[in-house]
Amino acid sequence: MAGKFVRAETDIGKGAVSISSAAVELACKKAVTNLNKSLEDLRVTVVGAGKMSRLLLTHLNSKGVTKLTLVNRSRESAEELAEQYPDLAVDVKLMDEFWPAIRQSDLVFTSTSAGTLISKADLEAGADAGAGPAQGLMLIDISVPRNIGADAGEVSGVFAYNVDDLQEVVNANRDARQHKVMEAELLLRVELSKFVQWQESLCYVPVLRKLQGQFESVRKAEVEKLMKKGLKDCSKKELDAVDIATKSIINKLLHKPMVYLRADDLKGTKAAPGEIESIFGMHDEE
Repeated sequence: MAGKFVRAETDIGKGAVSISSAAVELACKKAVTNLNKSLEDLRVTVVGAGKMSRLLLTHLNSKGVTKLTLVNRSRESAEELAEQYPDLAVDVKLMDEFWPAIRQSDLVFTSTSAGTLISKADLEAGADAGAGPAQGLMLIDISVPRNIGADAGEVSGVFAYNVDDLQEVVNANRDARQHKVMEAELLLRVELSKFVQWQESLCYVPVLRKLQGQFESVRKAEVEKLMKKGLKDCSKKELDAVDIATKSIINKLLHKPMVYLRADDLKGTKAAPGEIESIFGMHDEE
């Protein structure tokens, strides 16, 4: 509960601080300016089926992407990854379909250890053959070493970003979070204090129950005596009225002791549970 409260009050959970989340955050921001579309409207391809790609799929799914193409060297690994995302319609392709998949995409994330997969020359050759990006292509490379050539962004209609670009996003968000951390710590200290006070009050719960039980036992015993003597000729309605009245008396007598027992011991002067039991003679009854 405290964690949820702090996230809502400080926005500490916003802003990507991992490369994968930064890649998706960057794609969201650049999709409109570069491609004149929102992220969920883009034809998305992810190359690679490792840990980074799994995180990519997680963040893409959370941003409203419902379908994408997953290209990988091994079909088994790609299908195993796709099965982890039942809300995503994943079209699995192998590397021999790499370029056809790229040409049918608006946004491509690469995350493999295969070295350069997309170069300026490759993109220009595709464009010369009439298969290049007609309305723009955004490439985001989160691989080390790079899968996308440093000069790929020089091709007309191609917008290329790499780990260095993403690191700037991560660093900026991390700096912003440092300020939120101080706010969060102050809020958590307050919540911690409340929790400790509640935790310390738990030892009074048995005392509360004993006290209520003690008063109720006395009330019942006295009412039963009256029913055998002075109230024996009363109707059920009258007896019910007596029962309600005596319960009300007990509740009013117990009100202040209950408030005292439930209150926080901010000054450290509150009587211990054993002392309360002694005052009301609970040990004698036991």
